[in-house]
Amino acid sequence: MQAFAKEKPISVNSPTFVYLNIYEGSKSIYHFDLYRLHGVDEFLSMGFDEYLFAGGICCIEWSERIEVLLPPDCICVRISHEAEECRRIAINFGKPL
Repeated sequence: MQAFAKEKPISVNSPTFVYLNIYEGSKSIYHFDLYRLHGVDEFLSMGFDEYLFAGGICCIEWSERIEVLLPPDCICVRISHEAEECRRIAINFGKPL
């Protein structure tokens, strides 16, 4: 999140317990953590879908829980644990890998 907010340093917290953190700047950043989300209906009932098309940057952890809502031109980054000090990063233009 800090890399996206180039103009000024920001304090970044995991939104795990609140689902969403918003960072304001020249372009708003919407940081979702959907680990506790039960599905698409819950996401929609909270009105979060409006952020997907609000003109900002959405960074969504556990995005596969709302995959059907993601725009076709989204960029998906998957980080997987390979070993103690090794991570694999895969970038896909389109739906989650």
